[in-house]
Amino acid sequence: MAEMTASENRYYEAVIQNSPAAIVVVDRDSSIREWNPAAERLFGYSREEAIGKNIDGLVTNEAIFEEAAGYSERTMQGDAVHVTTRRVRKDGSLVDVEVLGVPIYTDEAEITDFMAIYHDISELQRARQEALAASQAKSEFLANMSHEIRTPMNGVIGMTSLLLDTPLTAEQREYAETIRKSGDALLAIINDILDFSKIEAGKLELEAHAFDLRECIESALDLMAYQAAEKGLELLYHIDEDAPRHVVGDVTRLRQILSNLLSNAIKFTEKGEVEVSTRKEGGTAEEVTLRFAVRDTGIGVAAEQRERLFQIFSQVDASTTRRFGGTGLGLSICKRLTELMGGRIWVESEGAAGKGSTFKFTLTFGIPREVHEFGSPAQRLHLQGKRALIVDDNATNRLILARMTAAWGMTGILCASGREALEKIEAGAGMDVALLDVQMPEMDGLMLAEALRGRCGADTPIVFLSSLGVRVEQPEGMQAAYLNKPIKPANLYDTLMGVLAKQQAVAQAGPAEREGLDSQMGSRQPLRILLAEDHPVNQKVVRLMLERLGYRADVAGNGLEVLEAFQRQGYDVVLMDVQMPEMNGVEATQRLRATLGEETQPRIIALTADALGGGRDEYLAAGMDDYLSKPVNVLQLREALEKCMPVGFVERAGEAAGSPARAAGGPAEAAEGAIDVPTLKEFFPYEGEEVQMVIELAEEFFVDSEERMGQLEKRLREGEAEAFGAMAHALKGASLTFGAKKFSGLCRELEMMGKSGNLEGAEEKLAMAREEFGRVRAELALILKGMYRG
Repeated sequence: MAEMTASENRYYEAVIQNSPAAIVVVDRDSSIREWNPAAERLFGYSREEAIGKNIDGLVTNEAIFEEAAGYSERTMQGDAVHVTTRRVRKDGSLVDVEVLGVPIYTDEAEITDFMAIYHDISELQRARQEALAASQAKSEFLANMSHEIRTPMNGVIGMTSLLLDTPLTAEQREYAETIRKSGDALLAIINDILDFSKIEAGKLELEAHAFDLRECIESALDLMAYQAAEKGLELLYHIDEDAPRHVVGDVTRLRQILSNLLSNAIKFTEKGEVEVSTRKEGGTAEEVTLRFAVRDTGIGVAAEQRERLFQIFSQVDASTTRRFGGTGLGLSICKRLTELMGGRIWVESEGAAGKGSTFKFTLTFGIPREVHEFGSPAQRLHLQGKRALIVDDNATNRLILARMTAAWGMTGILCASGREALEKIEAGAGMDVALLDVQMPEMDGLMLAEALRGRCGADTPIVFLSSLGVRVEQPEGMQAAYLNKPIKPANLYDTLMGVLAKQQAVAQAGPAEREGLDSQMGSRQPLRILLAEDHPVNQKVVRLMLERLGYRADVAGNGLEVLEAFQRQGYDVVLMDVQMPEMNGVEATQRLRATLGEETQPRIIALTADALGGGRDEYLAAGMDDYLSKPVNVLQLREALEKCMPVGFVERAGEAAGSPARAAGGPAEAAEGAIDVPTLKEFFPYEGEEVQMVIELAEEFFVDSEERMGQLEKRLREGEAEAFGAMAHALKGASLTFGAKKFSGLCRELEMMGKSGNLEGAEEKLAMAREEFGRVRAELALILKGMYRG
């Protein structure tokens, strides 16, 4: 037995002395009892120097304890302790070590000593730091590349869009559309790669803001509407009534998931439909869990292929990549985003062509404190009990329209064809409004509308439901409105309210105006615009877009030129590129905010192509008011400008509402505002529910006056003096009703010119009237909002 013990001791001694790992044995008082050669090499102390010393006093100190507090990682496995930390060498240098500590027991199970095994992981830690630095460098590189790639893409896509808005031959249009589609496809690939890299680098930060769930889904559908229309697919969506209207979460990432799933569904669907649905799955008073589903009638996914579906750079098989294209990143990004937001995503499919697939995902959102309902109760009463003839050959679409209208108390008469609709009408089914699909077999929406006109009268309200890009000529003498699919509850609600209240012009102007370029916007809403952009192509793109909206802009090439421009004159709006040489947009914004007085501060809109930068919050925190991402979209540009008003306008409106000169009934020229408020209140002394009527009358005044201004210009070009005078006379009277005294005075001068038959100088005077009308429109809207809506 003694021989075996001696043999074991020699064995363990050989292991300890020849181990490449530093091995240290200490007693219960932390005094070193064993110190092998590897420990000598690691820490620099000889065995003689180490034996008998306290281990903590030898290889640690106060500084290393403080530093290691935020660095060490410690785990327990039974009696063993595993620590990743740092220790100090004899020469004072630090070494990264992985330590495994185990107790040594006697035969009586008592602990006598502790053994610590040290591994030098300095090289591993150095490699880790280098990898982290490389990852950071990659993120910064991608941020810069994002800007560099998106800048020329902005030129390609923006200029091509403008080119398509000009007269082209069929061959030229085909080439231009090919360029635009290729540019859009390339931008989508770039966005996917940048998004995935951002997620991989851990740079994706989720936001939590209250947003409109319906608007989020509709905006995702809007992005995909053109692709669906090109393939002739029905694009549908439905939100269950128990799902909340407003939730708290990251609206951008939800929209991104939906857009990716919709794009995928459209890509793999040749005919049929793509539907988005949302329903409540559970929740509490503070949060709600929603299940989203994107269903298609495409090629489907076989069971054995579903596991690969959400993998990076993967599609179900190689043939789909060749046939349909794509990087395979979209679904992987959806999975990563869903998981980051605390949800899950999966696919359900029978794996048969035509049966399609349904991608589902669940997310949990917060509930905002304030909940806004869809229209006031008083407004909803206008639709209560109304009968809607719903005619669509697509069963899903009929069901969705029936649910929407039923939610407002309407009764739906559902028909799958024009012939069935006529049979029900002839059988005595009454209706208040008809919702007609434009594209139906045998009898399309237009043919059915003509037939209904003959049976129900020309004043029957009609709402045409058309796919994007499909136009129909309005039947003469018939009340008709138009909505693009997918049908959105908000748009349908507003349109029904409009046609049923015989406000056809207002109901149609909204969607039509939003679909195209509004060349009269600059006249109605005059603004002094400064474009700060260093890239010449981007300068040209944005300037042309502004010109199409009726604006002229000055241009600055960097932040210093922006400051110089403001020394010469003031501006109402600055379109500020973030990355510019010499002085960037953020610094230029901060300089303007610091040097300009409050009454001369412009509205600053950030323009950025940086997909990985700090984003919207960073720019708003820097003093900017709004944010547009490149490539700049003309409709988004228009929406951003619609929020702007001339510098000092609010102050002038406030003076108009309460200045002594106005209160005393002084002349309009005595104040800066375009509206005389006492006159306005004299004609419209309304309160409560009657206020809505005033606002509607003002909108009619805007629409009518805009049309008459156009007629004035036409009469002037054709030299019809008498008609010119009569049109000016009508404008003069209506404008006085709303307190637009200066505008009315200009109209009176135009009237006198027409009556005298001498139109010399009328063009200049008409331009003055047009500019003043823009001020009237903007100021009247602001005053009504403050005076009547509080």
